[in-house]
Amino acid sequence: MGNLTKEPKKKEELLKIWKDKKLKIENEKFALEIIQRLNYYRLSGYAKYFYSVNRDFITGSSFNTIYNLYLFDSELRKIVMTLTEEIELNFRSYVSSYIANKYGACAYLETKYFENKINTRTHNSYYEDFISIINKKKEQAKNKPYIKHYVDKYNGEVPIWVIIEILSFTDISKFIKNFKNDDRKNLLKYNYDSPRQLTAQYLPNSIQIICDVRNMCAHYEKIFNLKLINAPILNKWNTIPNSNLYDVLTICKKLINDTDKWNYSIKNIASIIVKYDFKMLNLLGFENIDWEKKLIKIKKD
Repeated sequence: MGNLTKEPKKKEELLKIWKDKKLKIENEKFALEIIQRLNYYRLSGYAKYFYSVNRDFITGSSFNTIYNLYLFDSELRKIVMTLTEEIELNFRSYVSSYIANKYGACAYLETKYFENKINTRTHNSYYEDFISIINKKKEQAKNKPYIKHYVDKYNGEVPIWVIIEILSFTDISKFIKNFKNDDRKNLLKYNYDSPRQLTAQYLPNSIQIICDVRNMCAHYEKIFNLKLINAPILNKWNTIPNSNLYDVLTICKKLINDTDKWNYSIKNIASIIVKYDFKMLNLLGFENIDWEKKLIKIKKD
């Protein structure tokens, strides 16, 4: 046991903290139910956006105001999660098809097809580190029928289109990082109508940003106030913005081929902004720009 002796508070005591800070409570029974169901400390992360400088609530703030921000963020997170999942599924297919068709089913095991830069942290090449990840994932998935089949019948030689299914999206981003730059260029060329919108050299960085945001969504982190402080750079001059949600959506727009699905998601974001009367557009990176027009894709004939 640790040394923490702080006593937990009952939900009534927690709600009183907000009452004492001059928060309007429209329906106390409802507020207590929401605190019980969602956790006061999770909701506190949304409440702080309505604090004044002395940490009382701004005049006019209410429990429903906080709850609406939570609901807005929850719906926004689902939309963003859907977009990042689309990119992940696409790249699982793009990567496995490209490697298999150009180099062979098990070419991912051959060093000659990949970069061999040294990871100064592990003192191995990045490729060796990736193979270690594959071996670890194969061991973890050894009882899955589609892995067991190849282990038993083909002496452990598992084709890339099967291996790709046991890798995380972060693993796949590391795999792409090991590609030679010409292969990254071709990967984009074969799968995108306008590959010039994407920079092959910095494609792994774009994918890593998408991975990070996807993981945030999966762990129910706040997404409306997204700030990727340590996000990878997207060009050698570090001039492409990559910090807030608008920046991330700009990357997603380049990586998603399904125009209808993309435009539907952008219109959904516009819809929930109205639904929850969301005012803090600056936190999304939407302030002072025609964000919806900039993000909507023009459908090609």
